[in-house]
Amino acid sequence: MARPSMTSIRGIGDFATVYQWNITLPSSPITSPIIGASDVEDDFNLRCFSSEVPKRAPVGAQDIWIRGHHVKQPGIYDSTHTLTLVFLETVDSLVASMMKAWRDACWDPVTGQQLSKENLEADVRLVRLNRQDEEIWEYILHGCFYEDGDPTGGTPLDGSTSDIIRPSMILSYDWFEDGAVS
Repeated sequence: MARPSMTSIRGIGDFATVYQWNITLPSSPITSPIIGASDVEDDFNLRCFSSEVPKRAPVGAQDIWIRGHHVKQPGIYDSTHTLTLVFLETVDSLVASMMKAWRDACWDPVTGQQLSKENLEADVRLVRLNRQDEEIWEYILHGCFYEDGDPTGGTPLDGSTSDIIRPSMILSYDWFEDGAVS
């Protein structure tokens, strides 16, 4: 096998980038009248600054030892079941309002009431794009709900920086599917 040359590298084609993507809520409690405005999905995508990508890994790959020889075989594969999103906040506090509404729907701090599971959950669709903004790969997370969040993204409110607020939200999900977009 020959070492890659400039010609072979140029022949690969367009490389996928980390900055061309969209995130949507095909089914969402956020867009219901209970949680928020019906146009919040556009704001959700626009204000989402960064997203992790869901992962699935073996839980307890098996080490098999037979008379001094060692092999491994995969065990059960499972998702990480959480996904962290980072947003950019504006002075209208739209992100804080969205996070509070979803959080309070999961558990009302005064009454302890909760919406039913089906009314709390969302599907989240994270899509990678090519350089012409065409969808090339998708991740669909099922059974998402608000698990945790940080209203300032870990940055304390102080006078030592002129940075903006970047709230983070951790979504819990049951499972995901991924694949090429046809």
